Amino acid sequence: MHELIHCMPYCNNHGREFKKYAKIINNTYGYDISRVGNKKKDFEKSNIEFSETKTYKFKIICKGCKQEFYRHRLHKNFTRKYRCAKCGGRFEIEI
Repeated sequence: MHELIHCMPYCNNHGREFKKYAKIINNTYGYDISRVGNKKKDFEKSNIEFSETKTYKFKIICKGCKQEFYRHRLHKNFTRKYRCAKCGGRFEIEI
């Protein structure tokens, strides 16, 4: 559903129009469309066991809320340029 919203006029990013349509679909049909995906959460809704099969180069941890996510590549100034969307905290990178 997330990707289908991008097909709507003026929804080629995650701006105001995207959020408007996501909210309408979430409220009407009970979806949980968000700006970013959460693979582990999606698996919890299904009957399929979650297992991370890919290996990633970098593990990023928010120093504030301890949220973890993984990346194959990083921007060279990642820790200076980006902050956590949940709490605004800085990131720590483990290799």
